[in-house]
Amino acid sequence: MVTHAKLAAGHDLRGTRSSPQGFTLIELVLVILILGILAAVAAPRYTKALDTTYAKAAAVRVQSDLKYARQLAKQTSSNQTVTFDVAANSYTLVGVDNRDRQGRDYIVTLSADEFNSQINTADFNGSTSVTFDIYGHANNAGTVVVQSGSRVETVVVDAFGQVSIL
Repeated sequence: MVTHAKLAAGHDLRGTRSSPQGFTLIELVLVILILGILAAVAAPRYTKALDTTYAKAAAVRVQSDLKYARQLAKQTSSNQTVTFDVAANSYTLVGVDNRDRQGRDYIVTLSADEFNSQINTADFNGSTSVTFDIYGHANNAGTVVVQSGSRVETVVVDAFGQVSIL
């Protein structure tokens, strides 16, 4: 038999203990507060990781294309020039067709979504262009500095045409 005392103690009409049917407002507020704190801590780290990824991807692309230009100069036995346009965040492999779109110039824009970066400087002994000769040597050693957010990466070309990322 179910007594009034059992109902008051949380039992249902069958005499079994009933369980709560939801969360209290305080519990919900606490959970939302904890999630907010976690998001506030994680967001800057996520942004920094994205900046690092974008800057490294841009630097690797610049390095790869400079190596490609060097290889083309050696294969075709003709000079190959790469010209950087700092204002437009882009560079061009002069006289080379785009790999993806035949008949179009080979132009790479680093501010595009896949890189989300900018070219800070491109300096090859006072010039924004570097030319590789038939032996793969660069006419001027220099650097290209790319940046995404606070992350900076530097691509270096030495006089022998070797390309590396610092």
